[in-house]
Amino acid sequence: IDGFRADYFKKTATTNLTRLSSEGVLAKGLIPVFPSQTFPNHFSIVTGLYPEKHGIVANRFYDPVLQRDFRFTDAAQNEESIWWEAEPIWIEAERRGIKTAPLFWVGSQAEISGIHPSYSAPFSTAVSPSERVHRLLGWVDLPVERRPRFLTLYLEGVDHVGHESGPDSTEMTAAIDSADHAVGELLQGLDSRGVFDQVDIIVVSDHGMMATAPERTIY
Repeated sequence: IDGFRADYFKKTATTNLTRLSSEGVLAKGLIPVFPSQTFPNHFSIVTGLYPEKHGIVANRFYDPVLQRDFRFTDAAQNEESIWWEAEPIWIEAERRGIKTAPLFWVGSQAEISGIHPSYSAPFSTAVSPSERVHRLLGWVDLPVERRPRFLTLYLEGVDHVGHESGPDSTEMTAAIDSADHAVGELLQGLDSRGVFDQVDIIVVSDHGMMATAPERTIY
């Protein structure tokens, strides 16, 4: 859940996220890698490395060796292998014969070390949270020989509202509720299929959010 600050649990009920935390474990928070942006942190989560090692040092950056700009909004660049200098967890899984489906995760559209995930899709904000959950559950429904065993779900709504309206806005409550509802749809889908107890669910955030004045922005 992009931009899900640790105290967002207290802003609204978060029924489904609270269920997961009560049945498992809950971290008090996290310290993001620098810079505290989506692309560097998402790739650190799946590689275990700092940006200086995995190559994605910001959402936007200039590479002096390639003499090219990288922009996280450029779909074509997201598919270029040259930017991704480390192997995310799904690459090692595929190498070991484990099918993966990193839906909308940073780096999932690129061929890394000559390997693609078994299932992926180009990121699109037009795909609703519910549609994303149903796509994941569709992969879970595949025959066992085709079924992925590592899957990711990405929800950007909380981060978007944080940037547009601020972390303490009334709009944030609705965004948190939406993310929690999507998690609930996933849990219900796994429950109805009788596989909930066979799945390890890890909910992560990439960074927090702090209200600040526009004139204090530093590029």
